[in-house]
Amino acid sequence: MNQPRPFPPPSPSAAEAQVNLAQLLLNLRAIRAALKPGTRICLSVKANAYGHGLVPVARAASAAGVEALAVASPGEIRQLREAGIGLPVLFMSSPLAQEIPELAALDAEVFAGDRGVIEALAGEGRRQGRPVRVHLKVDTGMARNGCSPEEAGELGEMIHQNPHLTFAGLCTHLASGSEDQNDFLDRQKDLFFQARQEILLRGCRFELCHAASSWAILSRPDLHLDMVRPGIMAYGYYPGPELQDRICVVPALTLKTRVVALRDIPMGAPVSYGMTWRAPEAGRLATLRIGYGDGYPRSLSNRGEVVIRGRRCPVAGRVCMDHIMAFLGREVPAAVGDAAYLFGPGALPTAWDLAAAAGTIPYEILTGLGPRVARTYPD
Repeated sequence: MNQPRPFPPPSPSAAEAQVNLAQLLLNLRAIRAALKPGTRICLSVKANAYGHGLVPVARAASAAGVEALAVASPGEIRQLREAGIGLPVLFMSSPLAQEIPELAALDAEVFAGDRGVIEALAGEGRRQGRPVRVHLKVDTGMARNGCSPEEAGELGEMIHQNPHLTFAGLCTHLASGSEDQNDFLDRQKDLFFQARQEILLRGCRFELCHAASSWAILSRPDLHLDMVRPGIMAYGYYPGPELQDRICVVPALTLKTRVVALRDIPMGAPVSYGMTWRAPEAGRLATLRIGYGDGYPRSLSNRGEVVIRGRRCPVAGRVCMDHIMAFLGREVPAAVGDAAYLFGPGALPTAWDLAAAAGTIPYEILTGLGPRVARTYPD
């Protein structure tokens, strides 16, 4: 009887995000050096750690001494706990009623900004037999979630007095993100500090006061407070180009794929859907296995660049779901199987470069990398 033929070992993934965890830790060290001694770091690992891989990044950050993690879905907390990560995890979204039992069971620290949520968290703490840790969120101008500054005293007292809750923190989210918006940020700071003062005057105490994400870490040391919540900066990108001289961070992720086909095309030959691009001269065209189905934005059609054999080559034609084409001209001696780099550190295009060409922000470029893109962690 014939034995079934074994499948061959898997070949290297075509689209691959190589994550340099050592560089991530250097970025965190640079952030730590910018803070006053004793200020805690809560690393934002939501959206699959900004595309870098939730569990590997969280493990590395934990080993590096980060004091807490921040997420936006119960599923992210579940993954962290199943991986054995015991750090405090802040749930920064407004919880739905059906999510509260799992959040409490996972020992999440929950942002709350209205009476109904606080009451539901207290009820769950009573049912599960241990207090739920709550951070009172004050809306000082973001208009997304949180209580008004005028409500903060009453709600803070409500949390403080309930035996089934622990008043773990008081927080806000800063809406401004550039130097010319400092007046608005000053207004947010004033409102937040007024809310804090009202809570303290009522005899309530909380463990931590926090507000600063990446932009304020770099530009507003007066808002570092007890803890900061870095996101994009930890992964190697400044929240704005004007902040590049404040500290040194380097992109930790390199996105690459492979050349899967090559062809010679004549001058004027159209490429891809809609024939929006035509060859400016006779030359070689490379097909690369990555597309908008992997998170490479369709808006980079005829605008993006890739690096093949050390040379930048333009994206030719519309980005497809699974492929893009790059025009090599006559000078790039590429072969099928060659690596093609989309963005990364050093001489490569950065996520900022792609974002500028695509009309978006690097946050979207990084978090948009889909599950077909293999995450690898070279030593």
